[in-house]
Amino acid sequence: MKRQPINPLWALSAATALVLGGCGASELDTANGSLQSSSAETAGVASATSDSEASGTDATADSSESEAEDIDWTALPEQTTTLGSGVLTITEGGTYTLTGGSTAQVIVSTEDDVRLVLDGVHIISAEGAAIVVEQADNVEIVLADGSENVLEDAADRSDPEIDGTIYSTADLTFSGSGTLEVTANYEDGIVTKDDLVISAGVITVNAADEGIRGRDSITVTGGEISISAGGDGLKTTNAESLDKGIIHITGGTITLDVGDDAIKAATTITIDDGTIDILDSLEGSRRSTSRSTVVTSPSTPPTTASMPLLVTSPVRSTSPSTAERSTSRSAAATPTPSMPTVRS
Repeated sequence: MKRQPINPLWALSAATALVLGGCGASELDTANGSLQSSSAETAGVASATSDSEASGTDATADSSESEAEDIDWTALPEQTTTLGSGVLTITEGGTYTLTGGSTAQVIVSTEDDVRLVLDGVHIISAEGAAIVVEQADNVEIVLADGSENVLEDAADRSDPEIDGTIYSTADLTFSGSGTLEVTANYEDGIVTKDDLVISAGVITVNAADEGIRGRDSITVTGGEISISAGGDGLKTTNAESLDKGIIHITGGTITLDVGDDAIKAATTITIDDGTIDILDSLEGSRRSTSRSTVVTSPSTPPTTASMPLLVTSPVRSTSPSTAERSTSRSAAATPTPSMPTVRS
């Protein structure tokens, strides 16, 4: 499907709902566990520590457009753990259903795939992040059906690089129909140094700095996401190549109330479907590099653009054949069926 480039000066309102059709495309600039220490817990396949209660579980997860959907989770061990007062360290692959409250961290450190099912989890971390993925192949966080989950980090860090309430060095996927409230007192809400996919769930992020950050990519295929942040809302940072640093939205509802850019990609932002409400932002969508591609219509191949797309005034995009998009408040035009509608 071919796409037509949009003039980089095409503007969105800071109080805009962006509703896109399904066929159109739009890019906006944008082993067993063992107790490690008196205060630490390790979850393995066969056992948990003294502060944890383990049993079998048949938890299931919604698949997403990520590597997690290709994993046969039924072939991996399953375990239920009730959080205690100590750090819970997961050292083997498998599905871990977590329940209960804690003031300590959950740490994932394995070379295997790990699925964390949050089923009424309440972690207010007294030190550092709430969930840290030090190492893993893929990690999927499932919000159990009907569950309410709360994660909050400490305001200080012994390691400043671990700057998110949820921090992962591996691919990270969110699925499930439950709710998750993330509070970031230190800096960022959800952070991965790899790819991030959100396919379902009701996720609320309140962050001192950035709301959700994925180094290589962020893909949203569904769910309800609300972000209130002092900095950027959705952000990618890898500008090393055009197939990295992307933000791709194919569904879901995203509400953004931020102090800086609502959506900021290191390379490209692609919006195929979904609803985006920008309640407040310094700028709506911005591309971090001059190589970024800006696209809104399946008419002609995309080209690169060097100017940032800013939030300035509510307008409607005009026909794909129009060379220039007006930024005047009085120059609104009815979009063609294949074009995204921007409304205040």
